[in-house]
Amino acid sequence: MNKEFSVYCSKHKAIVPFVPKLPNIIKWYNCGPTVYGPAHLGHARNYVTLDIVRRIMQDYFKYKVEFGENITDIDDKIIKKSNELGISTRALTIFYEDDFFSDMKQLNVLPPTEIFRATEVIEKIVKFIERLVDSGKAYKQNGSVYFDTQLYRQDHTYPQLGNVMGIAEHNQLLNEGEGSWQSSVSSSEKRSPGDFALWKQSKENEPFWESPFGPGRPGWHIECSVMATEMYNEGTDIHSGGEDLKFPHHDNEIAQSETYLDACHHGPRDTNWVNYWLHSGHLNIDKMKMSKSLKNFTTVKEALKLATARQLRVLFLMHRYYDSFDYSANALEQAKQIEKKLVEFLLNASVFLRENTPVVEKKADEENQTAQSELNQILNFYNVPNVNELNKIIPHGYSVKVDEQIPTAGAPSSTGQETTEKSFEILDSAQQRVDTALRNAFDTPTVLDTLLQLVRQTNTAISQFEQDGQAGLPRQTEMCQLVQKVRNYIIHILGVFGVEMDVVIDSSASSKTLEDGFNEMCKFRDFVRTESKNSEIDAPTLKKRLLEQCDELRNKSLPPLGIRLEDRKLGEPSVWKMVDPVEFEREQARKEEERQKKEEQKKRLEQAKKEKEARASISPNDMFKNEMEDLPSGERRPRYSAFDDNGIPTVDIDGKEIDEKTKKHLLQQWQKQKKVYENYLKKKQ
Repeated sequence: MNKEFSVYCSKHKAIVPFVPKLPNIIKWYNCGPTVYGPAHLGHARNYVTLDIVRRIMQDYFKYKVEFGENITDIDDKIIKKSNELGISTRALTIFYEDDFFSDMKQLNVLPPTEIFRATEVIEKIVKFIERLVDSGKAYKQNGSVYFDTQLYRQDHTYPQLGNVMGIAEHNQLLNEGEGSWQSSVSSSEKRSPGDFALWKQSKENEPFWESPFGPGRPGWHIECSVMATEMYNEGTDIHSGGEDLKFPHHDNEIAQSETYLDACHHGPRDTNWVNYWLHSGHLNIDKMKMSKSLKNFTTVKEALKLATARQLRVLFLMHRYYDSFDYSANALEQAKQIEKKLVEFLLNASVFLRENTPVVEKKADEENQTAQSELNQILNFYNVPNVNELNKIIPHGYSVKVDEQIPTAGAPSSTGQETTEKSFEILDSAQQRVDTALRNAFDTPTVLDTLLQLVRQTNTAISQFEQDGQAGLPRQTEMCQLVQKVRNYIIHILGVFGVEMDVVIDSSASSKTLEDGFNEMCKFRDFVRTESKNSEIDAPTLKKRLLEQCDELRNKSLPPLGIRLEDRKLGEPSVWKMVDPVEFEREQARKEEERQKKEEQKKRLEQAKKEKEARASISPNDMFKNEMEDLPSGERRPRYSAFDDNGIPTVDIDGKEIDEKTKKHLLQQWQKQKKVYENYLKKKQ
């Protein structure tokens, strides 16, 4: 297996070849959640996207992936939230850690192979900081410890990952990285505004740990450095997280970790702490990233009410893992349509194989029986018991003169072979394009496009086969093989992405589903028998009831069991497909909602038509005589009290004559109504 592929590395800001530090093993550290609230769709974008990359590495390229992840369970946001609720930070973080992994399970994200929590490595964090202080690149100040970024810059590049930005944005990101604790600290404590806290002196109503620097707690950046180094030491191949973690979080991790390892080795090293930095792009709302701080987020639980985990995964597959994109109802609908096309193809492929494979097997069996019968006749002709005895009499090497040869009939033509090769070329071509795309920094949008093209080409081949009518056994066998291989390949690639398609495989039907399905069919048969034997029912009524019961079976009885019936042309057999009952229910609800909207729109149009006809039926001489006006009291009264011979108002209800400007306007209305009324009378004749 060729294991070569490339990744987009944030450090290089380019697509580069991936070479692990150890053969066949990838050691990957991922920045996990800060657990103080529910996970949102922006988190889903990050964790699902990186889960897709992880699955490709292990299920397609066959690497062993050691995937470590941290849980930040002590942080400024956690302390603030727990104080607001009046509970301990531990009670808060245990709850939201469990909630986070519950959401990840719903999204089909693989669990980490190893998990570290910040509060479980406090002792190691303290020792790590002590090493940094001893190196001279960290300093103690008023019970806190800071990292000296200016001193680090003298022999290192800093920052390495963050994009070039203005001073205002730079300072804003630095302050966000330091958290709310920063606001209570004098700026004079730091040697430079860019220095960041390794250890934060404890404040009132904050949890703390004793240390050589005084009571306090670790800074955010140091937590990940210690946990990642504790997991893999200097063997980390990949460090990952969301786009927003590049600066300052990951840049600060690099600075303190490289300094620590240099100190451990008593000097600069030839290797990097981490070789590849992978960052998932933002999920934006109106060009702004989705985040809790901006309060523009949709929780994972809310999102799963709008779409299935499979549909959300397809949405993320539509974009490169490192690209940001805008989330919208239209984007989600596009993902749903792509998923629907893939699911429908797999269902239709199952139907095709179900209907054609038995025919192929039957024909093959019949041909085998025919061949055996023919062979028996030949053996009887030569009066020998078996083929071996016949070959002794007339061996395979026996030859005759050219003019004595009997022309062979029915030799296979090249046409069948060409057709077979052409049919399988579409699959071979798709497999090559998918392989190339996956090796090119996991280009999942191209893979999706390729799979959809493969679906279209296979559907075309099936349609052509069905149009040809009665095909011979070789052609029928070939089509079954093609459909089976394409179906299995699509299921395989989608499975690599974590897009599970088990529900569309017929064999996945449980015995309980089959039992319930048979029970519904028995009920249907009982109804048909009872109604048919009821002599009191006339033929039209019986026909109506039977058709209603057919619809009841299709629309209400079988769908909850995950069985979908589809009608074909009259005279052709119906088709059954195994589907996800939850998804099917959602689809039916969506269709019902659309039906109701169309029905309401139809009613509005009909009502508008009736109102238009009612207005048209009014004579222009009467149109103003029935006009009413609303009074402040809520009562209504006639608007006018006198009219000319044509019914145009001359005096209002208060006895005031109508002015010339108003008369002109009323005349225009009268003339318009006159034309409408005349047309109305013509239609009535």
